[in-house]
Amino acid sequence: MGPNRNSLMLLVVLTTVAAGVAVTPTAAQGPPATAVLVAPVTEETLAERRQVTGELRAVARSLVATIEPGLVRAVLVEAGDVVRAGDPLARLDRRRLELTLQQLQLQALVAKAVAAARQAELDMETRDVEALRTLEARSAINPKELLDAEAEMRIAAARRDEATHELGTNESMQALLRTRLSDMEITAPFDGVIVAKHTESGQWVAEGDGLVEIVATGAYDAWLDVPQRYAPTLRGSDARIRVLVDATGVTTEPLAARVVPRVDAAARTFPVRVRLDDPAGTLAEGMSVTGWVPTGRDGAFLTVPRDALLRNDIGFYVYLARPDGAGGHQATPVSIRLLFEAGARVAIEARGLSAGDQIVVEGNERLFPMMPISFQESPGRPGPDA
Repeated sequence: MGPNRNSLMLLVVLTTVAAGVAVTPTAAQGPPATAVLVAPVTEETLAERRQVTGELRAVARSLVATIEPGLVRAVLVEAGDVVRAGDPLARLDRRRLELTLQQLQLQALVAKAVAAARQAELDMETRDVEALRTLEARSAINPKELLDAEAEMRIAAARRDEATHELGTNESMQALLRTRLSDMEITAPFDGVIVAKHTESGQWVAEGDGLVEIVATGAYDAWLDVPQRYAPTLRGSDARIRVLVDATGVTTEPLAARVVPRVDAAARTFPVRVRLDDPAGTLAEGMSVTGWVPTGRDGAFLTVPRDALLRNDIGFYVYLARPDGAGGHQATPVSIRLLFEAGARVAIEARGLSAGDQIVVEGNERLFPMMPISFQESPGRPGPDA
């Protein structure tokens, strides 16, 4: 109860000071000033950028289907499961194909035996022909005997070839069945997350039926709707755009942008795609995004260091170091509209800020509105009086 009462008293005192009502030194006493670093608001001439909005879309989305008909024995995933490429998603009944494969394997043994017998017959006929040719050279046999033997040899060779082809056909059918058996286990085509399941165990699926739906993870595409008048500034392969993912508050470095040459007839906008890596898995399809595209014009803009930006449910704001009238300063929150980023600084619009105003850039996350603050020295940053 004590801390709340102290906070209430401090708020009353600060409100009274802000309203210009004089207080006695005893009444104005409160917590010591919080040490912060400040930097000036500056006015700069920059290449203007226009804020546009869009959404995140999956780089790849697939309705994973079966290429084999069959009875679903098991669905191994649920919506929300994260999978890697090659992970099993579902299994179909394999028993009939396994029995057919066993039958072919037995037939292959018979085919091999037949092929061996046909080869032996060919070898025998070949030896007979060679012997008859020796006798025929000595004119010791009727020429018709050699001709008949050569015909029998050719017939034996044809039978051998027929048996060999039948064995090859059997082996090809076995290979096809092994492939079909492998296809009875449906696997993930890429790393991703399951977003929908379209079948259950015990259901019959036909060839081409979808089993589960998966979207790729690791990266997302930001699709931005850009007014058509900015198309000339985005032509070519060197266009780069910063993108803010609204849900995370993280702004990317300038990334390569790809223009999709298709203008919406109603909105007169065209899509621009920017690829965002997501190694931590913090992004999701459908998240809103904001981008800043070049307009091709220069202008004068107020800029503040990126470190000065804070965000709440309403939007972005900074803390202005405002004199308190007693030789000190107070942290006064000022709402700003983010225009675009320019290196380590951000171009803004804000009522109540002017070039030269001092804003808090370090220690601002510890502040509350109207808290007393003091300036600390930083080797890399000039003080407000520098």
